[in-house]
Amino acid sequence: MFTFNHIITTVTLILFYVGAANGFWRMTCFSASGIQRMDPIVEPDTPSSHVHTIKGSDGFSWSVSDDASELLDSNCSTCSVSNDHSVYWTVALYFQHDDGTFEPVAEEFPFNGYYFERSGLTAGGQQQTVEAFPNGFRMVSGMNDQRTEIPRSTESGSSFPAQDYLAQQALGFNCLHYDVNPPENSLAYHQLRSKSFIDSTCTDGVRFELMFPSCWNGQNDSPDHKSHVAFPSGVQGTGDCPVGYDRRLPALFFETKYDTPAFAGKSGQFVLANGDTTGYGYHGDFIAAWTDNVLEQAVNNAACSSDASTGQLEDCPAFAPNIVPSASLSSCSFAVPSQLAGENPAASTLSSLPGSNSVYNGVAPASSTAASSSATTQSSVAAYQAEVSDSSTSTTALPSSSSTSVYVAPSSASSSTTQGDNAPMAPYVAITGGAVKEAEYQQSAPSSTSTSVSSTITVAPNAPPAGASGLSTLSTMTYTSGREVLEVVVEEEDVTVTMPATTTAAAAKKRSVHEHQRRHGHGTGYGRRR
Repeated sequence: MFTFNHIITTVTLILFYVGAANGFWRMTCFSASGIQRMDPIVEPDTPSSHVHTIKGSDGFSWSVSDDASELLDSNCSTCSVSNDHSVYWTVALYFQHDDGTFEPVAEEFPFNGYYFERSGLTAGGQQQTVEAFPNGFRMVSGMNDQRTEIPRSTESGSSFPAQDYLAQQALGFNCLHYDVNPPENSLAYHQLRSKSFIDSTCTDGVRFELMFPSCWNGQNDSPDHKSHVAFPSGVQGTGDCPVGYDRRLPALFFETKYDTPAFAGKSGQFVLANGDTTGYGYHGDFIAAWTDNVLEQAVNNAACSSDASTGQLEDCPAFAPNIVPSASLSSCSFAVPSQLAGENPAASTLSSLPGSNSVYNGVAPASSTAASSSATTQSSVAAYQAEVSDSSTSTTALPSSSSTSVYVAPSSASSSTTQGDNAPMAPYVAITGGAVKEAEYQQSAPSSTSTSVSSTITVAPNAPPAGASGLSTLSTMTYTSGREVLEVVVEEEDVTVTMPATTTAAAAKKRSVHEHQRRHGHGTGYGRRR
């Protein structure tokens, strides 16, 4: 029992704005054009340090000129619109068996490349208009060498979220289980979960997800292939842009599904081609190459890029006449340089990772004891997060950053402290048919110091744009259902409440929610069409 005078409770209020996302289309690619150690952006003219899976134009090579002429002059693509000669690639996935050998994990097609039209404001407050990617434009998303969680932070001298933090929030590892509803939200989990969890829960595979920056300084590339673009404050193409990035591009989002069930029951671990076992080093690349101004036509056509768009290629007038039957796409492949002719990265058994990458076997951050507020955005369970500190001699509120463990239990949760993948069930926010509901799903367990609270979310129409409330936008999450894409915008505000030590957990929750309502009015979740 606690024996102190007051409990200082800092409550971070997480506001969920729920509604359909802005216009978008989903570029489908039905085959890889190659699986090789090639990367014309980061490592041009030489074998790459690790294997990538490439989709798109057969003009792909380990050197692509600034104007992408090799791609534009190519003969075919593995993607569905004949005018799209772009290339999309991601680091490949392998399975390491207990005997040390490696086996490629098959990618299940189609690969989806979403183009979201999501505008916002410049740092100076001017409204932005989404522009088409110019041919030859290229960028990288993700951090190849990252192996640990990045705490939430801001840019130096600014309240804008730090770009490396946003880049990690742009990673997602979606556990697919079609016989259990609702599905996980996109980008809800930023690290690859354990083999035992994947075996038991992800019965239909794991979808690797990657969002790209959409704020732009007008240059087609930069020395690090990243700094000419920036993530907006909302990560998933939503929110406003930082200083120096006054232009807006489509928000590109990759979905790559892997056949992880093929390895269920087998002893070993999943590992990326760069040796990463955590998922934090997942990354992807893109070079734009479109013929006949078709991309620009789509960006400027309401049927393709407004709230009225369906996301289907055949419903966009710019694409419809140029859709290639999926059956004819699998025969398209690029030429492999002679220096790589002796390698076979897709061989069924490999003694080492191609490029001789060492497997990372360090201790990854435990999902049940996440040490920063970025853990909150990884989980979509919370309507707010509570931090309680024993303060027997002081009534000064502790800063939010002092929390070492955050867990939101079900409303009927027990005080179980079980750790790991066999954790108790916890509710998480899911979106089905445009509505928000609580659902039971396996979630990381609390530490022994966690406080159990439950979530209540009220949905109301006509949300303001992200950030219009004056609160800080943490992130957004996107859930796709058929032809509908729904978005959750997450904003936060810190509220400090001082109460007697005799206050029960239920009373503390009630008072916290009352404070929330007093500050913002009732119905703080908003349905929003974007």
